[in-house]
Amino acid sequence: MRRACVAAILLSASAAHAFVPDGDGALIVASGAQPRVARAVDRDRIAGWSAVRDRDTGAVARMWGSYVEVPGALRDPALAERAARAFLAQHVVPAGTRIDDFVLVANRVDDGKRTVAFAQTWHGLRVVGGQMHVVFANDRLFVAGSEALPNVTAIVPRGRAPSARAAAWVQTPLRATGERVVLPIVRGRGDIEYRVADVFDATAKSWDVYVAPDGTPLARRSRVYHAASTLQLDVGERHATGARSNVAASEAQLTVDGAAATTGTDGSFSWGTNVAATVVPSVAGSRVVIVNEAGPLATASLTAQPGQPVVWSAAADELVDAQLSAYAYGTISKAIGRRISPTLAWLDQPLAIHVNIDQTCNAFSTGDSIHFFKASAECQNSARVADIVHHEFGHSFHNQSIIQGAGGFDSSIVEGVADFFAANVSGDSGIGRGLGYDNKAVRELDPIGSERVYPRDVTAVSHTTGLIIGGALWDLREQMIAKLGEAPGIAATERIFLGILQRAPDLTMTYTAALVADDDDGDLGNGTPHGCLIESAFGRHGLAGASFRETRLLAPVIEGQHVSVTVDTPAGTTCAPAAVTAMRLSWHTGENVPTDLAMTAAGATWSADLPAQPDGTVVQFQIVATLDTSETLLLPDNPADPLYQLFLGNATEIWCEHFDADPGWKQTGTVEWDVAVSNPANNASGDPTSAFAGTTWLGTDLRADGRYRADILTSIQTPAIDASSYGRVHLQFRRWLVIEDAALDVATVRVNGTQLWANATNDTDSLDHIDREWRFVDFDVTRFASTPISVAWTLASDPLRQLGGWNLDEICLVGLDKQQVCGDGILDVGEQCDEVSDDCDVVTCRRVQNDGGCCSASPHSFMSMLLGLLLIQFVTIFARRR
Repeated sequence: MRRACVAAILLSASAAHAFVPDGDGALIVASGAQPRVARAVDRDRIAGWSAVRDRDTGAVARMWGSYVEVPGALRDPALAERAARAFLAQHVVPAGTRIDDFVLVANRVDDGKRTVAFAQTWHGLRVVGGQMHVVFANDRLFVAGSEALPNVTAIVPRGRAPSARAAAWVQTPLRATGERVVLPIVRGRGDIEYRVADVFDATAKSWDVYVAPDGTPLARRSRVYHAASTLQLDVGERHATGARSNVAASEAQLTVDGAAATTGTDGSFSWGTNVAATVVPSVAGSRVVIVNEAGPLATASLTAQPGQPVVWSAAADELVDAQLSAYAYGTISKAIGRRISPTLAWLDQPLAIHVNIDQTCNAFSTGDSIHFFKASAECQNSARVADIVHHEFGHSFHNQSIIQGAGGFDSSIVEGVADFFAANVSGDSGIGRGLGYDNKAVRELDPIGSERVYPRDVTAVSHTTGLIIGGALWDLREQMIAKLGEAPGIAATERIFLGILQRAPDLTMTYTAALVADDDDGDLGNGTPHGCLIESAFGRHGLAGASFRETRLLAPVIEGQHVSVTVDTPAGTTCAPAAVTAMRLSWHTGENVPTDLAMTAAGATWSADLPAQPDGTVVQFQIVATLDTSETLLLPDNPADPLYQLFLGNATEIWCEHFDADPGWKQTGTVEWDVAVSNPANNASGDPTSAFAGTTWLGTDLRADGRYRADILTSIQTPAIDASSYGRVHLQFRRWLVIEDAALDVATVRVNGTQLWANATNDTDSLDHIDREWRFVDFDVTRFASTPISVAWTLASDPLRQLGGWNLDEICLVGLDKQQVCGDGILDVGEQCDEVSDDCDVVTCRRVQNDGGCCSASPHSFMSMLLGLLLIQFVTIFARRR
């Protein structure tokens, strides 16, 4: 028995059954947008079991935590089916539904686990997306899953109407499949409408189109999943124009001196003489068949010498090289697929790879065949990029691996698992190197300090959302290798990866699917062999539930030049949390090379002292903590702005705004800049929930959900402040900014109209600026101080995703090297006084010598006395007139 490593999880149940309207009035699968959050977790539904419910239907989506003994379930499929039906009928079948409504669609054993799965029907019609399953191991039923629909009812009209209206709607010819189904359509939370629909195949667009019997189009669902491939990447041997190597043409058809032959798996072939032979190769074989959309298949006439390899090269010919590359990469993909899933029958069939399609910067899978586009000035021919071929194969491999009734081809995971398949082949977490003719990754599964997390990073862009599960799988692979060694670690990860492909219908169910795949005794209640590694990898990506806790670094505390960081290590967890083994402070000033300071620990707090610096120095620094898992934690936790600022020395406050009330600054645009108090709703946007100091701060649209609006340009500007009396002037404030990559949304800081700063971008337009704490910001604005200084903060957004925007607090102008100005009311060095009084000369700022009525002989003192007497006389006359 192992220690239990399974926390009760609160995940979403975004089932493939739910349909919602999209922007153009059509209907699409809801899980193609954002996964839904589950409504509740039932604990002790059965003693020792936990369950998660679907938010929209209220039905049980997953049950786990204990087991039911079913002796003989692994060897006897009929017994297993009876036990599965009995368990599901008692504990899972939703309201208004009978177990007899479910038909068996899978009853199979994979890696020692039997999955029994059922598809939902209603009066003999398939209910789209409705399914249930259970899993047995060690003759124990220990997991149940459901995407079944409750209270299914619909009107079944007679006859079928022509599909002309639907064909016009999707603008492509339709082919009737002859299937009639019940289509669930979600109108709102808990509001599900059931419509009878006929299924048509829009072959030209790889869609399933659902049409009401009267001809009204209801919904469409794409069968195509594309890879993003717009960035310029050069990856050498993984890219046609980089370093090249010879790969065996495995099981390829060819002729040798006119006789037909087929190469071996290692590319070998033979002929009946010991002299040179003429070889005519092809790009057709028993594993891979190339379809050249640009013309005839590639061929050549080569000479084979006994004992010497024959190399077929067309490096300078894009269209031919695309065929050769696709054949080689496709063969590698199939070999890896066979290693992961030895019994998958689909791998026995030739894989059709379509190349040189007359489009650019993309590729796609239909769930079976894979398709690649020609080159352009921006993008390499996608068949000539190994990662893209492996990614598209990963889509098809996923689709073919699904256990019907248990898994699903949901857009929230399909891109992520395909990315992981490609990364697992190359051993590189960067995906798509070479697409843009350079060495930059299109997507990165292991970005330092910016791991994608559910639900924070869920977007309507499936490639971005997919980085959540892709990153979790990559982190698991790295941890497995560190613990078990490279080959065993990869094998263990691939076994879990396959379980996710088979049994996870969407992103939120990947964690339980991983545990099921890792289990060895049919009891998740006592943990799994690698349950703690799975919890760690999936938990940091938000997939192990809200109760998951891990070691983290608290924000640094700065006292003068002393910097300290406290490590928050969770207590009471089943799995041992990671421990910090070392910490360093990397710092620099200006453009100098960073210097590392080793930090020392006193209990949970690590600290270091920065060297003394001249007054007014701005230091930039970063904290790097090393864990006993060989991973690192970084502060600040914001890759878009990875360095803290620290101002050393004493400066004089020239002007400050603390936002104790609305300052009434000038605003432009339609966004309301609010001075608001703590608002928990801001958590959804990434905004802070409290001010840096006091109770209020300034930000964009703080009073609703905290998100700025779509497609706007707005700014707010301080009044003009005179700072001309100082030799050095700095603008300082606290910032909490949450905004997309600068290629999408832009935030700037401007002084007197000149831009000092803007948020960053990267090659994939994915470098969102996400502050997770109040950040100190310093700008040297001395060059503007000859005239009054006015500061503006701006924000421009695109029409798509909106985040928290600007949050500002404690804005100040501070000065150093004060110039001696007599009469400004500030006592400068060398001045005896600087106020309007009888004993202060406001011309020289020196004290007037006063001997009890006799003035000083100083002409300046005399003039001061005369001015004072005139002032008194003026006040007296004025008072008499009143």
